[in-house]
Amino acid sequence: MTALYVRISQAMDSGVRALHVRLSVVLARPESGAITAEYAVIMVAAATLAGVLLAIVKSPSTRTLLMGLVKKALSAVG
Repeated sequence: MTALYVRISQAMDSGVRALHVRLSVVLARPESGAITAEYAVIMVAAATLAGVLLAIVKSPSTRTLLMGLVKKALSAVG
């Protein structure tokens, strides 16, 4: 029984040591590429939104609507 206990104890010790080594490696260098990837996704989304807004503003109906609003605002002020 003692020999079995020693073998189990040694196996657990080696498992704990392996886990400790793995955790120290993971914690030593966090996911440094994740920030760059998130930044890239945000930049693509912002560029897409800017393109959609530009297309909307350049459309003739939107241009007419905006010019009407500007003229109305200027006539109310002056």
